Amino acid sequence: MKNNLFVKTYRALLLAGALTVLAAYFLRPVNYHASVNAAAAVEALAAEPGGATDKDTPEAVMEAGKHGVDGINNFLSALKEAQAVSAHMARDKEHAAKVLELAQRNDRAGLAALFKKDAPNSQIEILDIKDFTCKATYKREDGTTVIVCVSNEHGCNGRNFVLLA
Repeated sequence: MKNNLFVKTYRALLLAGALTVLAAYFLRPVNYHASVNAAAAVEALAAEPGGATDKDTPEAVMEAGKHGVDGINNFLSALKEAQAVSAHMARDKEHAAKVLELAQRNDRAGLAALFKKDAPNSQIEILDIKDFTCKATYKREDGTTVIVCVSNEHGCNGRNFVLLA
């Protein structure tokens, strides 16, 4: 295992990101049921990058930081669109009735098109609909993908809300 500045910085950024996600999960309000499956992603990213050399510079570290900021901003943008879809369902009874009608017909394309109105920058795919539980993928042009599950009766693996990144 090579001990160089890039690898150490990369691992430190991954650890900071993982700790941020875990802190947000544990510090959420009591009535906010969320599950973040970040352990597998952090573990996969923690592998040492191939071809690393001891020629890293402060500029290389700055570039890694820039990529981290860009990636987190892209993730937050996708998550905000998913939030807009849920917020519209929560506040508008007529909209909720349309969602329910499409869900009862198992019209995934129609439901995705309806959600697209609240998430214009995402390509939406409905993965599963049942007992009002809806699992959807939000894909952005930049490659960012967020999978969100919302439920009225703990249908997201025993929870009301699950986020998979």
